[in-house]
Amino acid sequence: MRRFAFFLLLAVSLSLLFFGCLQSPTDAYSVKDGIMHYPENRPVPAYNASVLEDTSNHTLTYLIYQSHGGVLVHALLRMPKTDPTGAAISKPPVVILSPGATVPKEGRQPLARKMQDWGYATLALDVRGNGKTPRLDSLDAQLAVFINGGEPEEAQMVYDELAAFDLLSENRFGVDQGRVAMWGESMGGRYALIAAALEPKIKGVLLVSSAGYGFPPGNDPA
Repeated sequence: MRRFAFFLLLAVSLSLLFFGCLQSPTDAYSVKDGIMHYPENRPVPAYNASVLEDTSNHTLTYLIYQSHGGVLVHALLRMPKTDPTGAAISKPPVVILSPGATVPKEGRQPLARKMQDWGYATLALDVRGNGKTPRLDSLDAQLAVFINGGEPEEAQMVYDELAAFDLLSENRFGVDQGRVAMWGESMGGRYALIAAALEPKIKGVLLVSSAGYGFPPGNDPA
């Protein structure tokens, strides 16, 4: 009887351990069949938030969050308090803004303010190499990392976008987590597009002056 109880307890413990490992969030990078992959069940990144503005129609919060490679990504979260009719708004849809090379998050605040007037929240990022978010590795160094099976910084910059999406899942920010889209221009559009392809919960992506990625020029007939 004791032996049966022992093996039963062992089986239950191993089952809990196995299924716990399956369900635990992970952010592991991998390449499968030549395609970069990050899991959909990722942890919310560590972050710090400081309110810069709190007015009758919006709040502006400075965010710094942790991403891969030990990089701290800097961002501005602009939240509307009223919709276009002037009525109070709760849980607005949100657009993650990824500017092009040399353009910091502050440089896209005119766009963010216009979207605020339309009832949208925005999270504007300092893409690595812009503003206060550092870019660490040269392309040659990244190639060496990739050849050796590591995670190059170009991939980490895609993860920056995914981490921004994961950050918005925090209830404290008050956005509609079911209505998150991405906007990216030029270099920022590259990472926004790949992140949207990897994360099915992202509702859409708008590219401005970004690469064609093999698609024929013109509007998508769909």
